Amino acid sequence: MPLSLSEDFKKVKGVSLKSSFKSNKSMSWVGDKLRVDPDTANKFFEEPCQRIVDHLKDLFQKGAVVDTDIILMVGGFSESPVLQAAIKSAFQSKTVIIPEDAGLAVLKGAVQFGFNPKVISPRIIRYTFGFGTNMQFRPHTDPEDKKHFTNNKMYCRDRFGKHVARGEPMESEEVTNKKTYNPLKETQNKIELPIYSSRSEDPQYVDEEDCMYIGKFEVDLSDVRGSDREVEIGMRFGGTDLAVEAIVKSTGQKIEANFSF
Repeated sequence: MPLSLSEDFKKVKGVSLKSSFKSNKSMSWVGDKLRVDPDTANKFFEEPCQRIVDHLKDLFQKGAVVDTDIILMVGGFSESPVLQAAIKSAFQSKTVIIPEDAGLAVLKGAVQFGFNPKVISPRIIRYTFGFGTNMQFRPHTDPEDKKHFTNNKMYCRDRFGKHVARGEPMESEEVTNKKTYNPLKETQNKIELPIYSSRSEDPQYVDEEDCMYIGKFEVDLSDVRGSDREVEIGMRFGGTDLAVEAIVKSTGQKIEANFSF
């Protein structure tokens, strides 16, 4: 035990740390070490192990992984015999694989992914991604303080225009869920779309607690005249970046920007 811990304990409690364990049957002081019996030590791990088991049970209810029959344990905690026993006990119908040096598996995978992002494909999207947009106002649903009028039409500001939902599988470098956007006003020379992520699968507004601002994507429309000013926008995931791709339909102009998340 660290000497500083013994000194601080005596200052606070007025007795030595060693003497405080004399009446404790599950713990004893031997030399300069604290000895804890196995049952008590295992109790330290009960809550974190149970939370991991509960989280896995929740994951296995989702459609994308409902038929999973193999669990691969990686990361430092995966080397714990207590956690290994808890996982094997809770999921007896599944095969549990624990690689050698499980604590280094994540690091090794990150290095391989850095050299070749396509080594992991498809990827399960960790967050929901979309744009902050103006959409048609929904009476009795949207907050009144988000209502505004443009060209005599009623809109709701700060709506979350979802492109990719959390938990969806995505192929690397695949442009997905293209959607069409229009400038609110004919006099606009550009479209500005703030990009947000969220831990929620179906966020409604970009100012919700789980939403996080990533950056702003701009599409220049200064050379596009007339009423046909539609812009088709999609998202592409590659490496650790999010790429946003836009095509101005009337001209075929392509615009792309990358964002880290």
